[in-house]
Amino acid sequence: MFVSDDRVGLVLVPHDMPLISIGDPGIYRFEPSRVPTQPHLYAHLSNTQWGTNFPQWLEGDFTYRVSLVPQGGDWRSRGYWDSDYFNANRFRDLKIEGATGVTDLSLVLELPKGFMLQSMRPRHDGRGLIVRYWDVLGNPRRELVKLWGPIARVWRCDLMERPTEELKIRAFKRDDEWKSTPFQVYTQIAAHATETLLIEFSSEA
Repeated sequence: MFVSDDRVGLVLVPHDMPLISIGDPGIYRFEPSRVPTQPHLYAHLSNTQWGTNFPQWLEGDFTYRVSLVPQGGDWRSRGYWDSDYFNANRFRDLKIEGATGVTDLSLVLELPKGFMLQSMRPRHDGRGLIVRYWDVLGNPRRELVKLWGPIARVWRCDLMERPTEELKIRAFKRDDEWKSTPFQVYTQIAAHATETLLIEFSSEA
């Protein structure tokens, strides 16, 4: 989240905080053209409105982390979204067990620049993984998602995690560093949209 008067600005990075809003408790309603007028940051700590209940997910307390990063200029020209923090957040090397129906499954996921990983969890009704990410740049475009691991199928889903479109998987040159064949899928995303993918694992994994 970025606030600016086009000369100086402030980046707000919630690391494990639930829904936040600048200026007023706007988390209770959606206003696409709202312009904050007050220097206040609101957080809905239990997040029960959307049924996500972050403290219960994290099995922790009501202590949250947020980074405040002063910047000069507007948010796109300064390139904060291309910083080490967001680049690290695009890349995940996972070992998944139990609920996915497999044991010691290794999966590597790499999102394109400008995508921020929001959540990942095992599929609750089969062998797979749910991945949700957000376009921080506000540019509608077609991008490439890379996957290393025993991938069978990849689906675009709605926000209820129901598959709506199967994405074509393309294998590309083997990466010796990961000792497995990498795959790639193209996804079309709207400006500032949140997208959900279902990654199904091969039965041979």
